[in-house]
Amino acid sequence: MSGLIGIVFVIANVAIKTGFLVTGDIMPIVDFYFTIVDHGQWVPAYASYIPQFSWLAQFLAVNGFSLILYSILFRLIEFRGISKQFANRSKFVRRFGTIAFTNYNNQWYFFIVWAFTSFILKGTAYAKLQWGGTALVILLTLGFYSLINWAWEKIGYIGSLEWFIRTITNNLIPVRRARFGPDVKWWQKGQVDAETQFYNADWIDIVERPGITTETKEEIVKTRTDFRDSKLSFILSIVGLVSIFFFITSIFGLLVAINSRKREGKNKYNQAGFIISIVAIVVVVSVFTALSNIKIGVLGLI
Repeated sequence: MSGLIGIVFVIANVAIKTGFLVTGDIMPIVDFYFTIVDHGQWVPAYASYIPQFSWLAQFLAVNGFSLILYSILFRLIEFRGISKQFANRSKFVRRFGTIAFTNYNNQWYFFIVWAFTSFILKGTAYAKLQWGGTALVILLTLGFYSLINWAWEKIGYIGSLEWFIRTITNNLIPVRRARFGPDVKWWQKGQVDAETQFYNADWIDIVERPGITTETKEEIVKTRTDFRDSKLSFILSIVGLVSIFFFITSIFGLLVAINSRKREGKNKYNQAGFIISIVAIVVVVSVFTALSNIKIGVLGLI
């Protein structure tokens, strides 16, 4: 919150120093705000109209919102006992993190896909593409990455940066070397065991989900009256409706509301959460669409 308040004061200061109140030119403010992802540009050295210590507000806001998002994910996953289910549904994304250093280093995959796509669409490699072609390159690059990672997984990612690191440490450090039997070859000590580290890891939940039961759906709903997920969907939907920065919680609230209907039956909490989430999503999408099609000049800002 302190970072958000700081950003408001910084933008107000930028508006004053750039003469917005006199000229009505909002573009310097917009251009400055778009640099919020770049920590190094929130300093006076980048532009004279940027106040001192603006970087502190940017740092607190960006990292604060990241921590909030992680906390929300913990509440939605570990505190609901669905770590394994979530992991199974997010394999596509999680696989990129298994060899994160290698994937970061292998961004040259993009140029292969770009050359191929450009040649198919334009007849020449590395040609500039329109939005449709750009989106196609992004999708094909992600697919290319995923296919290579999936195939590489079958041999324990031998040759990856992670494999090199594990091979060196598992062969040179006595404590780590002792974990392997004498029949394990030196190069096998660096392999990533996808079966135990990716597919069947030791998932940790704060709250355990009820296991297999002989109760009917109606009996389960009757005996479990805490409505934990239903209340959560209601809270998330309210937060998403009354705030702009936490709009994404409306989407979470809608998904939790739909899921809680199956587990806890329809009740006043998930019904309200379902409706409020939809209202919040419709309102934000409508406002965003309207503002995207209205020129700034129409609003009298320039």
